[in-house]
Amino acid sequence: MGQQRSSQRPFKGANRSLRQRLNWRGEPALAFAPTAVVSGVLAFVEVLSQ
Repeated sequence: MGQQRSSQRPFKGANRSLRQRLNWRGEPALAFAPTAVVSGVLAFVEVLSQ
């Protein structure tokens, strides 16, 4: 545990590009989609459990 760890850097010559950011409509949609799926599943389970 006392060992020092160096940060991982890409290898020389690695062809990595930066990710493009989502637009102003994409970011809320990305956050809303999983919430909607979970809410839908919970509602479905509630209906089946009655």
